[in-house]
Amino acid sequence: MLPSSYFLITLLTILQLKNQIINSCNHNAPCGCSNKSRLDSKIVGGQYARIETWSWVVSLHIQNRFRCAGSIISNSWILTAAHCFSIINNLGDNIFRIHPSDITVHAGSNHRSEKNQLRKVTDIIFHPNFDQSNFINDIALLKLSLPLHMTDNILTKICLPNISLKEYPPVDSSLVAVGWGRLWEKGPESSTLQQVILKTIDYQNFTCYPLIYDRFKQFCAGVENSTKDTCQGDSGGPLMMFTSSKQWVIVGLTSFGHGCAQPGFSGVYTRITTYLDWINLFVNNANDSIHPYSLISNSPFDDDDIEWRNNISCHHSMSLYLSLVISILLYLITMYS
Repeated sequence: MLPSSYFLITLLTILQLKNQIINSCNHNAPCGCSNKSRLDSKIVGGQYARIETWSWVVSLHIQNRFRCAGSIISNSWILTAAHCFSIINNLGDNIFRIHPSDITVHAGSNHRSEKNQLRKVTDIIFHPNFDQSNFINDIALLKLSLPLHMTDNILTKICLPNISLKEYPPVDSSLVAVGWGRLWEKGPESSTLQQVILKTIDYQNFTCYPLIYDRFKQFCAGVENSTKDTCQGDSGGPLMMFTSSKQWVIVGLTSFGHGCAQPGFSGVYTRITTYLDWINLFVNNANDSIHPYSLISNSPFDDDDIEWRNNISCHHSMSLYLSLVISILLYLITMYS
């Protein structure tokens, strides 16, 4: 029988090999890399996001009540959905828009009501052609009363795509949606940030074309024959893609859907690339880069093996594997000691 030290050496070697193949985000990048970016397993059908995973995601509260999610794109600006701040009557007419002073932004926490960095809002910039009846141009910018303290390592900003393609991201791209919305249709909202992995759906797909009105301003994402989806309360949250430069890019905003995770229907998202010029009218990027080094998808996950870690973390399945190895090792040591 081989000595126990052999098993310890073997175990350490396995762990080192595992760590060598783990993807990590680019911590030198000016955007799109959280302190502990991490995605694992397989919002509705999703899972809890770990602390400091998505450091650009904020929860938006209206008169101290949670309403939507948003994304930090600079220290003074939040990107979100327009419909979060608009109320309509039964005829579909817009009758009221929330006043900026009623909005509080909670940044730097996975818990939607935790008071880490709080900011009031001075301006809501609605897209001028936002149409509540069909969610076309469902995008808005929030100007913060005071800049966020971005030197805090629990905060960072998400990258904006800098590309002219009308249909970006490509069909079948693996994407991640996050939010504090309902855990199932008509169910409770989550107090802790949730994440779910989806894929871009072709606009001609039967789960998509009945829902969208303009494929250049909207696109669909979901998982065929699956119960994964965003839901009420996830609105305004980012739909993100991981690129070959190891940065996360916001490619969509959670907009609307037919219920939540209903068979035969994907979710609809605002296509960010359509609105880059509009965003840049308000957000000064001259000395505050929010563009990735690359826009080529390099998704380190798929529906069969959905795991993403930074380079100091082990795979989720490793815990079970490691427990098994240690149990065998302890048994052998006991037997031959």
